[in-house]
Amino acid sequence: MFNNNPNKMSVKFFNRHEVFTPELLDYHADTISKVEMIKFKQRDINDGNKPFFKSILNKLNGIYDGVLYSDLIELADNLTIDAKMRIYGTIALIESSNPYTKPSGIVHFNVVNSL
Repeated sequence: MFNNNPNKMSVKFFNRHEVFTPELLDYHADTISKVEMIKFKQRDINDGNKPFFKSILNKLNGIYDGVLYSDLIELADNLTIDAKMRIYGTIALIESSNPYTKPSGIVHFNVVNSL
């Protein structure tokens, strides 16, 4: 499981193509839409929620890239029951498939000042 230190976020990498069918990708897209709708409905109520929604939407979109953030489940606890259960289900699917891989294709660049 993830590192339980609340001051240190961790990520797990997985092969999205091995975990998600096209139908599950549509389900995940619908989950993101539901979270965006919650954000839209709360825009006038509490402007202080902008960082929260930016964070959770970024982490939900990270799933498309094969990245599962350790604090996503805690963030989901602040949503409606429907959105929370959808996110829990997606996390359970990823966890149960045990597809974790090391990140590949990462290119490191050394920036050289040519001036």
